[in-house]
Amino acid sequence: MLGNLYIAMKQNKIRQVDIAKLLKISKMSVSNKLKGKRELTRTEMFAIKNKYFPEADIEVLFKEV
Repeated sequence: MLGNLYIAMKQNKIRQVDIAKLLKISKMSVSNKLKGKRELTRTEMFAIKNKYFPEADIEVLFKEV
């Protein structure tokens, strides 16, 4: 599970549907990626970081717990 990303999303009131729209994928796909059932691509990680968490360290944000 991507715990740090999940916490950052909660703190900033960013929903899975927001991430889904950004990445142009379904909400279920986002859910699977957050749970670790599917992997986020580097491109997806950078898109999320740049849009919603520009100040965050990418390695910390996407660290698996």
